[in-house]
Order: sequence, then structure tokens, then C-alpha cells
Amino acid sequence: MMLFDYPGAWQILLVAVVLGSFLSLLGIPLLLEKRSFTGVALSQTSALGAVVASVVGVYADILAFIFTLGALLLLEWVDRERKDDSRVALLFIISAALSTLIVSWMPTGEADLLTIQFGNILSILPEEAILSLIVGVLGIGGYLLVYKPFLVVINDYTTAKSIGHRPRLIQGVYSVLLALGITLGLKIFGVVLVFAFLIVPAFIMFRFSSKLKIWAVAGIIFTAVVTVAGLFLAFAFDFPPGVFIAAVLGLLGIVCWIAFRKRI
Repeated sequence: MMLFDYPGAWQILLVAVVLGSFLSLLGIPLLLEKRSFTGVALSQTSALGAVVASVVGVYADILAFIFTLGALLLLEWVDRERKDDSRVALLFIISAALSTLIVSWMPTGEADLLTIQFGNILSILPEEAILSLIVGVLGIGGYLLVYKPFLVVINDYTTAKSIGHRPRLIQGVYSVLLALGITLGLKIFGVVLVFAFLIVPAFIMFRFSSKLKIWAVAGIIFTAVVTVAGLFLAFAFDFPPGVFIAAVLGLLGIVCWIAFRKRI
């Protein structure tokens, strides 16, 4: 079966490319601040929010967003200098454990757990696709608007404030965008692919260039190419698309890690 033999193939392609590109942009500050594993911890926290929502009967996206944003703000508050990743590890452990325990009570627990971890992009509903595309496009635009000031804030908070930037506002915008991107991505991509989109494109761009200006554009192009190619190959060889794309991203990351010197 080829990709375009599947109903809604264009919808799948567009959502994967747009939302994947959005997540790849959001990952740039995480790598610059050496907070890569914050991405997987927040993804797992978002999953916990979605699982809790299914139990208490609340709309899953809303509670997942609240959990994700709350966890991000908590990490910012307890470790402002970001020198200790043990708190990130604790957040991941408790979120993963609780979400797994809760899902195990459900009648379709095993299937639900697989969906949380690895996603199911083939089951995306039209309304979910529209919401993801709107948020993805607006999110990319909003992120690019604060891209340069935000990088200045990351490099030197005090200097950024002295030259007229508003660091807290910029960081707040980024936090909301990150929580929103992870929340939407979780339902479609699952924890593993959301984490891969957040980390691998930025990691590879950093290996190729030290120029801040090209990271965003190059990251979007790279993510789009790998996502489209990954979807086509996954259908051609009958692999689960989300896991296959994550594996391709991971392999490309390892190749670049070995072949190219670090530039940041």
C-alpha cells in the first residue's frame, strides 16, 4: 500500500510537516540551553494530563496543555539556572509511572499505552487536522517573530533587558507555544516522535552551521523532507509511520554526531 492509496493522505502529510516543523523550531532553545531532556519530560507530562482527562471526563487537550505548561513553569521556578537535570528526571519518572498505571485500569489499556508512546497519525480526525494546521502555522509565525529576541534572552538575560527586550514576556510566549506544540503533537505523534522532532532537527542544524539565522529555516526544510520521505517509506515497507520517522531522525542524528564537529 502506498501513501496516496490511504484515505486522507494529503491531510496526514500536511499535519505531519506543519506540526513537525513547529516542534523543530521549539527545540532550538532547549538545545541552546542544554535542556534536551526537558522535551521528553514535558511530553510525558502532557500524556499524563490526557490520561487523567479521560478518567475525569474533561476534554483531553485542555488538561494536557495545563499539565504541560504547569510542569514547564515549575521547572523554570525551581531551577532557574538550569544546572541540575535531576528534577527533569523526577518529572519524567512520575509522569510516565502514573500515566501507565492509570491506563492499565482501562479496558483498552495496552492499545492506549501504545498510542500515547508512539502516536497514531493515521487516525487523525478532520477537525483535529484543521486545529493542528491552524496552530502550527500561527505558531511558526509567532515563534519566528520572537526568534531573534529570544535567542538574545537565552544568551544573556541581563543584556537583553538592557537593550529594550522584555525577557519575561518573550519567555512566557515561548513557554505557551512549547506547551501548545507538545499537547497537539502528543495526540498525533506520541511521546517518542514529539521528542524526536524537538531535538533531532536542531541538533543536526547545530552540527552543520554556527549561524543563528539559518537554524530556523534549515530546520523547517530538514524536518519537512524527512517527514515526507519517512511517511512514504513507512507505507511502502508497512511500518508504523510515527515510529519509523522517529527512527530515521534518530539515525540521521547519530550520523551527523559522528561525521560533523560540534559548532556550538
